[in-house]
Amino acid sequence: AELRYHVQAARGRRGRPEQPRAAAYDNAGTHAVRVADGMLSASKGRLKESEARRAANSGSSTRNGEHGNFVSVAQLLLVEDDAAIRGALIRALTERGHAVTSMPSAMDALQHVLDSPPDLILLDLGLPGLGGYEALRMMRAVSSVPVVVVTARDNEAEIIRVLDAGADDYVIKPFGAGQIDARIRAVLRRAAQGGPPDGGELEV
Repeated sequence: AELRYHVQAARGRRGRPEQPRAAAYDNAGTHAVRVADGMLSASKGRLKESEARRAANSGSSTRNGEHGNFVSVAQLLLVEDDAAIRGALIRALTERGHAVTSMPSAMDALQHVLDSPPDLILLDLGLPGLGGYEALRMMRAVSSVPVVVVTARDNEAEIIRVLDAGADDYVIKPFGAGQIDARIRAVLRRAAQGGPPDGGELEV
């Protein structure tokens, strides 16, 4: 309830938040994209090594529990610029057993992913400077860390665009703490199992 209240309050302050940006970036946005792209390109090898170590050690962070066969004490990276929403999410997820690191900008988040890849990323789209969509595309160029997008954008075309860019799930604000926790667990479950099986056809 507290989390949903903070998300709704933030939407009220912003009016219509997180409107999709124009096709042409302003100078600051273009510079942020170039800097982030160069940073990721230079660190691609180091990131792959870090992800391999994280995958090898992932077994120690799971145990059987009340939510099925997979309960993760997950290392989460929350990328959210609204302080009220960020604080409410940190409290809600920490209470549910997750370890949460938060960043207010995509640039900071990209550097953290390079230095210490988390188990899962919660990514807002309406971020200052480098937007969440561009950050997602850059992450996917070098990393397979699961990404759950949390955003107020409810346009179907935007949802499809973000999922096609590599997001593992898309959650529309406002949402309850129980829902986001369940979605995190579902994505981590799929990641631990290696994702959807390859090959074969689905018949309905």
